[in-house]
Amino acid sequence: MAHKSLNTSRKFYLGMMSLTQVFSYFLLFGAIPMMYQFINQILYKKKTEAWENYKGTALLRSFALSTMWVVSIPSFIFAVETMNASLWICILQGFGISVCGTMIAVLFSYFQEKHYGVNLTYGLQDEIAEILLHADPIEERKK
Repeated sequence: MAHKSLNTSRKFYLGMMSLTQVFSYFLLFGAIPMMYQFINQILYKKKTEAWENYKGTALLRSFALSTMWVVSIPSFIFAVETMNASLWICILQGFGISVCGTMIAVLFSYFQEKHYGVNLTYGLQDEIAEILLHADPIEERKK
């Protein structure tokens, strides 16, 4: 199911960023190597500068944006307590800014792809198709 919804480089970039932010909520800095390893298992053949930039910027930008709303980040809690601000309002505002930043990052990734002169969507679709060839049959996955 995910291979149908994350089938373009933009959607995959957005998915990487979203997952990294969710995992950052629980793992803090551990989300970066965990997500990088996960992405490298999917895109293990893609080692060019364009692909490394694609993977790295998604993870680092999303972690940086998560610091604006993730409660478990020490600097966020310190700032909220020092300013005597409402925790829920700060989380909502930070999450809103993070969503805007994520959309801007996806837009920048489009320009980076054009700058490198590669079509990452084709490479991504090839890798996903290869993973699906080696996956268990659909009937077994539904069990």
